Amino acid sequence: MSHPDLAARKAELVAQCDLDRIRLAHALLLARQSASPFGAGGLARTFAGRALGFALPLLARARHSGLLRVAALALSVVRAVRSFMRR
Repeated sequence: MSHPDLAARKAELVAQCDLDRIRLAHALLLARQSASPFGAGGLARTFAGRALGFALPLLARARHSGLLRVAALALSVVRAVRSFMRR
């Protein structure tokens, strides 16, 4: 390869690396927003989730604790899928 070809290839690789860094930063931002309690749903969604999180264990602490864990996991999965589908 000649010197101009190497310089062009180097410039192309640097540009590709910069693009990959931007894509990674964007993916991390989206992951952080989807995991955040103040993510896409806003305050109303988090208030409802917190109210259920406090009220349900007080009403049926021992009998339904396993069910609550499964429901919380299911809601987290639904939220992640909706966030993924919005992109």
